[in-house]
Amino acid sequence: MWLQKNTEKQKPSNGLVKRASHYTGRSGRSILIVSIHDDRYGNPEYHTMIYYVPNLEELLSRERQKSEDTEEEIKKTGKTAF
Repeated sequence: MWLQKNTEKQKPSNGLVKRASHYTGRSGRSILIVSIHDDRYGNPEYHTMIYYVPNLEELLSRERQKSEDTEEEIKKTGKTAF
């Protein structure tokens, strides 16, 4: 796994310049994102996100199947109602 650094400066509506750094990395099909940015008081705020792509794909598959099952149930109910 490797991490790639991306640094940028943001200018919010109050005119103060905020720093933000983002580190991204991959291991197989999993993705790691670490972001560091200043909060509204200028203190660093850290966020770590790990995305397991195979798990996300499985979740999407389950949600699609559930949606299809629900649609099918509604159609059956509509046919038997009349």
